This record gives sequence, structure tokens and C-alpha cells, in this order.
Amino acid sequence: MFLEHILVLFDQPVISPQLLSHAAKIAKASEASITLLNVLDPTASGPHEQFVDPFQWHMLKTEAESSLNKVAEQLQQLGLQVQTAILENWSVERILRYAQDNHMDLIAVTKHGTSIGEKLHTLLRSIDVPMLIAPSTEQVSDEITTRGYQKILVPLDGSQRAEFVLPVAANLAKASDAALLLAHVVRKPEMPSRTLASPEDFELLDRLVERNRAEAMKYLEQLVSRVDAKAEPRLLVSDKVSIALHNLVQQESVDLVVFSAHGYSSEPQWPYGSIAYNLISYINQPLLVIQDFPTSDISMSQHNVPIREKSSRL
Repeated sequence: MFLEHILVLFDQPVISPQLLSHAAKIAKASEASITLLNVLDPTASGPHEQFVDPFQWHMLKTEAESSLNKVAEQLQQLGLQVQTAILENWSVERILRYAQDNHMDLIAVTKHGTSIGEKLHTLLRSIDVPMLIAPSTEQVSDEITTRGYQKILVPLDGSQRAEFVLPVAANLAKASDAALLLAHVVRKPEMPSRTLASPEDFELLDRLVERNRAEAMKYLEQLVSRVDAKAEPRLLVSDKVSIALHNLVQQESVDLVVFSAHGYSSEPQWPYGSIAYNLISYINQPLLVIQDFPTSDISMSQHNVPIREKSSRL
């Protein structure tokens, strides 16, 4: 996957410095340009407004343009190529069409609070390009910075779909001189709930877990030797994969989590697998999620609009 053009999308008067910093870091590493897109909502003053005062709307646009230009100048001083744009009226269809027409390779957004808002949820269901999701509650400086990451985590389940993100993650790690943590969780098999387990059952379970753990360690060591970055293996054993990954992110103080939208057990019937959706929903760290299925292969509801046809660049 090759990144040339990053779209930073927001609908607030002030752009999050955290979102801009993460977008700038990825743009630096990929030598990509950035477009700042502010989507203005004429009904922001109230849901029952039937008419928009032309003068008030003009002032809103003027203020937005001024803010965009100031931020663009800051990013340009960091050596980045930056463009600005404004869309009137929030519409997922309009945003996706803009991204398609301008050949965006990555869309960067902020997750407000610790949950997925309706707009972000709709975008996630409708898009087949990578998404950078920055939390709004990061405790960092208000300064926009391109200082590199320290630790980048890539969750892997042994599938080629999960490994699809490794070139991007390795490139970011190299650009930042960051440690690339390749993580795998060996899941403990479930015991029959209606049957009292015997000592032989527990022995068999332990043997199976140990065998899977040994094979997983070989798998991670092979990946570490192949990845063109400062990679380190992280092997966990747990009956809850998502919880194990959440704990690892906290214990390692991970700066960025890079993962595929699907793993070995996922189907294109859904735009995201269960583990990927859990990470997006509940991890309050910067996330780079890469859609491995084009929208032409994903079953979409009538409310979803594919961003573009299958691209040879993905």
C-alpha cells in the first residue's frame, strides 16, 4: 500500500493538534501531501433552524478559512505539502465523493471521547481506504509536532490479512526509529460448560495451549527476521484476545496501533472483524486501521456508499 495523499477531516471550529500531529508524522514518513477538509454545518446553531442567515454563514466560512490557513502555514513550516478545502453541509456521501475525486489514500479523523460517534461509525462502514483515528483525550502538548513514535503495535493472528499492514507499520517504525511490536495472542480453548472437566481434560488443554504457544513463537520470530524494521515479538496467552491486546497497549505505552480490518476468521460480509471493531471502539490510543477488502467485496446496506471501486494501489 502506497500513501500519497492524506485527508484530515473535521467538523469543529478548532482542529485537534493531536490529530494534526499524527497525520503529519505519517505524511513525513510516506512523503505524502495533506488536505485539511473542514465540513461546515449550517444548522449548527440549532436543529430547528429553517433558514440560515447569509451574513452569519459568510462569517462562519471566513473564520473557517482563516483557521485553515493558519494551520496550513504551521504544517508547511514543518516541511509538508498542504492544501485546504471547505465543504458545506455534513453528508457522508459528499465526503466520500470528495475523497474519491481527489484520490485520497488515508482519511484522518478524531474519535470524540472514548466512543464511536454516529458519523465516524458511518464512515467506517462505507470506506475502503485506511483510516487514522486519533483520540481527543490524549494528554499531550497543543503543539503540532512530527516527532516520531516510540512504540508501534501490530496485532497478528497468523493470517495474511493481518500481515497486510506490515509494510506500512515497518515504514512508520523506520521513519521514527520506533520499536515495532509484533503481537500474537494464543487463545485458550473453551471447556464444555455443561460437563465437569476431568484432570485429563485440563492436561489436554495445557498441551494444546503449549503447542500453539510454541508454534506462535516460531511464527513471530520468522516475522521479526523478515520485517525491515526494529521489530520485537510479543506473545500472550489468554482466553480473551481483545482484553489481552488492550492490556498490552497500556503496559507497553504504545504510541500507535496498526492493524487490518479483518483477520483469518473474518468474512467480507462485514466491513470489520470482531477484534478490529473492538479495538476501534474501546482503545483510546491512536489507531491506523487498514481495510483489506475493497468495498466491492463487502456487503453494504442501502445506507452505505462505497468510496471507490477496487484500486490497484491497495
